Formats: sequence, structure tokens, C-alpha cells
Amino acid sequence: MTSAFHQTSDFRHELETEHERWLRSRFLWYAGIVAAVLAVRLIAAVGLRAMVGSAEHVFSLADALLGVPAIVMYAAAFWVAFRGTPRKREILRMAYWLIVASGVITIVGAMLGFRGEGRAEQALTGAAGALGIFYAHVFACLFLPWTWRDSARPLVPLLLLNAAVTIFSAWHAPWVALGIIVASPAIGVPGAAVCWWRYSRFRDRVANAALRGRYVEMRRELVDARRIHESLFPPMVEDGPLRLRYVYEPMRHIGGDFLYARFSPSPHGDAPALNLLVFDVTGHGIAAALTVNRLHGELERLYAEQPGAGPGDILGALNRYVHLTLAGHSVYVTAICCRIDPNREALEYASGGHPPAFVRTVDGRLEQLDSTALVLGAAAAGDFETDVHTHRFGPGDTLVAFTDGALEARNGLGRHLGIVGVQRLLASLKSPRELDCIRAILQTVSRHRAGPPEDDVLVVEVHRALAAGSRDAMALAHAAPV
Repeated sequence: MTSAFHQTSDFRHELETEHERWLRSRFLWYAGIVAAVLAVRLIAAVGLRAMVGSAEHVFSLADALLGVPAIVMYAAAFWVAFRGTPRKREILRMAYWLIVASGVITIVGAMLGFRGEGRAEQALTGAAGALGIFYAHVFACLFLPWTWRDSARPLVPLLLLNAAVTIFSAWHAPWVALGIIVASPAIGVPGAAVCWWRYSRFRDRVANAALRGRYVEMRRELVDARRIHESLFPPMVEDGPLRLRYVYEPMRHIGGDFLYARFSPSPHGDAPALNLLVFDVTGHGIAAALTVNRLHGELERLYAEQPGAGPGDILGALNRYVHLTLAGHSVYVTAICCRIDPNREALEYASGGHPPAFVRTVDGRLEQLDSTALVLGAAAAGDFETDVHTHRFGPGDTLVAFTDGALEARNGLGRHLGIVGVQRLLASLKSPRELDCIRAILQTVSRHRAGPPEDDVLVVEVHRALAAGSRDAMALAHAAPV
């Protein structure tokens, strides 16, 4: 994952920005320290020369004086980097020329140091020059956090110059000259290795920090997205003839299960009818939640234009929408649409490939609401057919609908809870205290499931309130055998 993140433009920009800042800071230290060391060396050489009359055994005054141009260059580079804000390319260019200049001064110093010596000593001029380049290069690499390629560039002209000097000074010892020239490139290996190791760690450190930042940002965005997503869910209804309760547990922060509920006027009486739609979008996470948002907007439009639309009409319109806009992306929807009218004690429903819902009557019987149509989006509007079924929904009756996340919970043996498991659970509820279907289903799913959730879970309960004065009838109903 980290290596893939290295390829993104955001990471490359962040890496370049951080590297430029770090390179400038370390370049200031490098230029300042080198200038200070050379200045101290020059002052010490001049002072000792003045005190003892000769400094050849401690410092070479001539060598120290050769450092004057280097002091000027390093001090000027420090000033430019300190007063201005040079970009990465400019810093690398300054570092390149500083090392090249230092190397040239070192080679010249080696030539002057062996001038007048015998042939054997002069043959080592190239080796002394290479050693001086090695020190300058390693010292720079210990400070500058550049890549190994950048660190190798100033070595090319210096090694060529040193090779020419070696040939000139050791012309009488060709094998010595050849050995020095062949071995000289090895002086760049230690510095390049340091640069490679440090830059690799730096890149990984920046990548990890960026990933942590993206993770925190994504978590924050998911929290905001979940709040917006859950605001689309309807409020629970705790009073009135029809009571609506539900629990939604997404596998991730947000998911593709959704409940749409809307009251609309009933032509059969004063009590409004409840239009209810539970659906499940294929997939999980953000993509499924975005699809839910689109479907919610389409449902708002449909019910605004046709407040009294039946389940069959709504399911047909949704199928057309999903087929035209989402099926091309392999996104499909299962849904059950209900219209409950307390005035005529009726529940109409149509189901498109959705898991069966159940109506638990006041006397404890279970009625299963099976699918009546294809999954939404699988067929074009002209090929989509759905049947609308009607069930009695009287006082004390309860509708329980859920998504397949409840049915597909698997135990340690890999067995699903299944429709039979939910049906057995609902049939086992006897006393009024036990008639909290949502809590009972969630507890059963949690006990049955081994490991983390593998799908979103949505459980919906619609209860038809008993009329006042009917407690005796309710007690008799619960006392009756199931």
C-alpha cells in the first residue's frame, strides 16, 4: 500500500515540499560549518606562522591560503540560502559547484604538495587528490539529504580532472596511474550509500506521515458522511396508530441499506397511511451510500408527484430508474415496498428480490411476505412485472422487515442464520416484554455471528397500536397457543 501511495501526485508534491525544506535547512548547516572550519584553519595557520616562523609541521600555510576562495564561496552560499528562499534545484546547483570547487582546490593542493618531490612521491599525486575528494564528498553527504544520484554528479568532473592529473604526474609509472584511476570511483560509494539509506528512510517517513494524515482526514470525512447519510433516515414514530422503529448497523461507517418512510393522506379515513420502503444496494461502503442518496432523491420526487402511489407503482418506477442509471455499473437493488392504511386495516406490499418480511399478528401467528418481482434494475421497464399482495394489519399486529445482513450472519461452522432462524425467533416470542422484535433479532444475530460483520444490517419494525381498553384482548391473545 505504501509503495502504491509513492506513485500518487499528492505524495510526490508533499515529498518534494518536505525535501526542499529539509535540504535548505541542512545546506545552511553544511555551508556554515565548512566556512567556519576553513576560516579557523586559516587563522590557526597564520597565527602559528607568525609565532614560530614556520608551520609546515602543523599546518601548511600554502594549503590554508588555498582555502580562502572556498571560504568565500561557502560563506556566500550560506548567505544566499539564509537571506533568500532558494528552491531545491538552486540548492542542489550550489552544492554541486561547492563540492566541485573544493575538489579542484584539493587537487591543486595535492599537486603543490608533491612539487619538487621524487618520481615515486609524484606518482601518488592522484591518490592524494582522490583522498581529498573523498573527504569533501563524504562530509557533504553526511550533511546534505540529497539522493545518491545527486551526490554522484559532482564526482564526475572531479574524477576526470584527477585522472588527467594522475596521468600527468605518474606518466613514468603507468600501472600506478591506471590503478589510481580505476580505483578512484570507489571514493563515491560511502557517501552515496549514506545518501541512499537516509533518503529512503526520509521518503518512508514522509509517506507514513502522509498516510496517517489521509487516514485521519478520511475518518473525519466518513464521520461527516455518516451524519449526512443517517439524516436521510426517517424519524422514529413513538405514538399514534402506527409506531415505527428501526436499527441500522453498517458494516463500515456508511453502507447501502436504507429505510424510507412517509405518511400520506388516506382516502379511506382520517388516519394517514404509512408508505414504507426498505432496500439494499449491492456493495458496501461509500459507493453504496452514494447510490442510496440518489435513490432517496428519486423516492422524494415520486411521492411528491404521487402521494397515494401504491407499492407496485413505486417499485416499477424505481426499477426503471435503477435499470437506466445504475445497472450499467453493475449496481442493483433489492427492495420491499409497503403501504399500511390503518383505516381499512390493510397492508399492501410488493417486493423486488428482497428477503421475506414477516407480519406477526396479535395472536402470535406469522405471515411471510415473499418476493413478488425481480431484483430492481435486472429487467427493463417493459419486462418488469410485480404483483401486489394485501394482508390484514389490525391492532396489535407487527411488521418486521430486514436486509440480508441479518440472514447471512455466519457462525464458526460457516452456517448462515437464514430465514428459518429469524422465523423461529419471531415465533418464539410470547410475552409482551419479549415483543421487542428488533432487539431480539439483533441479539440473535450477534450470538450467531462469529467474527466481524460481513454485511450491513437494517431491521425495521412497524407496530399497529392496540386501541384503548383492549388490554384484556391482548392478554388473551398472548395466552392462546401459537
